[in-house]
Amino acid sequence: MNHNYTPISNILFDNFIPTLTGAELKTLLIILRQTDGWQKERDKMTHAKLMEKTGLSRRVIADTIQSLINKKLIVVTDYQKNVLENTVDRKGKILIFYSSPLGRCAENSTNLCKKAPNPVQKSAYNKRNYTKKTAQKDFQNLGMQKAANFCKVRTYYTTSKNSS
Repeated sequence: MNHNYTPISNILFDNFIPTLTGAELKTLLIILRQTDGWQKERDKMTHAKLMEKTGLSRRVIADTIQSLINKKLIVVTDYQKNVLENTVDRKGKILIFYSSPLGRCAENSTNLCKKAPNPVQKSAYNKRNYTKKTAQKDFQNLGMQKAANFCKVRTYYTTSKNSS
């Protein structure tokens, strides 16, 4: 399944777009992209990353983040999930995480935001080598009937050359 889009709640379009400035909208959309777009509840972001993605200055980013917090459109936390509500709380913090209650992950609060394991790619390097030792371990762990499924019998035929 290929998802090349970020789902955005209709609440943003219906209720908040008329009240948001351009900088607030840009910043909020980037936070939604970095969280819901990657199926995360929250994402670590720096001002430099937000500046790069929005094209806004550092001062505008700082003011916009505070404005979005005051409007309850984003939540800023540290690595221990302590809420950082103002600039004094955020100052000097190395890891700052952003999330939005508008996000799909926050709305549903299910396992939707937990990353699904990546599928194993077909490769010679991820195939299990069945040896006598691994077959014995499987036999001990899974019992006689299940171990029979794991044991692969390899028969090697040798041909002898006739010497004259």
